[in-house]
Amino acid sequence: INRSENKEQWDELIAQLDGRLLFIDVHKEWAGPCSIMQGQLENIFLNTEAIESRLLFCSVHEKSGVEHSSLDEFFNDESCKPRFILLLNGNVVANIHGAMAPELVRAIHGNLPDID
Repeated sequence: INRSENKEQWDELIAQLDGRLLFIDVHKEWAGPCSIMQGQLENIFLNTEAIESRLLFCSVHEKSGVEHSSLDEFFNDESCKPRFILLLNGNVVANIHGAMAPELVRAIHGNLPDID
């Protein structure tokens, strides 16, 4: 999982997407990325054809300086409930509140770009 600790890292990440689905684990700085979903994400990574050319995983915390409209709501919320956002071509295609594994797996597989 790529970590975007600041705006420069985020900009680099966005520049290298090249049509891939972007999975974002949004979290509070003090809480860290969601460890509960790690097994599900590893399973997707290991068992999906050509995953590296179709999906990029990253984590972003609220003090990173990253700016994107899909992240603002979480950054301004007091809750530390896990949030997962999927972006495709700059658009939000899924916004999942909580560690909802089946919903997350469906959202990823339902939005993966076709294999080149």
